[in-house]
Amino acid sequence: MEHLTEYPVRIVCRVLNINEQRYYYRRKNPRKPRYTEEEKNLVKEMFIKHNRSFGRRMLKVCLQRDNIVFSEKKISNIMKELGLVGKYGRPRIKNVYTCEETSEKYVSENIYNEMPEEEQDKVNAWAIDFTEQKTAEKKVYTCAIIDIKRKVLVGNKQSFKMDAQFAVDTLEEAIRKYGKPDMILSDRGPQFTSKLFQSTLKENGIISSMSRPYRPVDNIFIETFFKSMKTEIGSVKHYTVEQYKMIVEYWTNYYNTERPHSSIGYLTPHECFYEKQSFCH
Repeated sequence: MEHLTEYPVRIVCRVLNINEQRYYYRRKNPRKPRYTEEEKNLVKEMFIKHNRSFGRRMLKVCLQRDNIVFSEKKISNIMKELGLVGKYGRPRIKNVYTCEETSEKYVSENIYNEMPEEEQDKVNAWAIDFTEQKTAEKKVYTCAIIDIKRKVLVGNKQSFKMDAQFAVDTLEEAIRKYGKPDMILSDRGPQFTSKLFQSTLKENGIISSMSRPYRPVDNIFIETFFKSMKTEIGSVKHYTVEQYKMIVEYWTNYYNTERPHSSIGYLTPHECFYEKQSFCH
């Protein structure tokens, strides 16, 4: 646009359909920046702190936790100005792997979802499932267990195969760290309908509740967790297995200790589990 300075202002304004008086006014009275550099830095730093995942709503909550009160509109405008786009505004990654294979001998009923809501609130229930991701070297399976009410990730292990022993190892490690739940929710995959997994539940006095065939929505708690994990971590196809494990370890620790969760009053899972359990539903 520098070459326009070679022409008279009135002609340039006419070509660009700009009011000439407005041009001279704005030249004498330039617009003040809508937001200060400090405000923009606060939004940018919080955006980066949470792995560039969140949009305006969650960033507002995160800033409020640090006693910084910005409106959603203000955060949205700053994000646009800085070119910040949260991962949840991008195309969603394909949902998690769910197996429908069934071994009738050790299948359980869909107990949890058939309970009245007030009864569900009284049960300490965990949800377990597997997901798979392809790294640059090979496919890696993650077995995860989440506390349904308090959203704490209580179990998390990686392996190159998906079997009953892997599920049992993940469960036993979770019990050592967080105690025994009253109930475990799972799908009807062979790992969970196996004699080994079901006998482990029985030995620990844990009730088994299984999703209906082809109904992953029955275990939406762990499905939602895996969707969040894959969205926020992003593509892992260029990472080695060791790099992938390090990334998952970092993110799961972040998930439990720093990431606010809307369903528990925007507390972090560990705040809900250890500090403010009476406020969690």
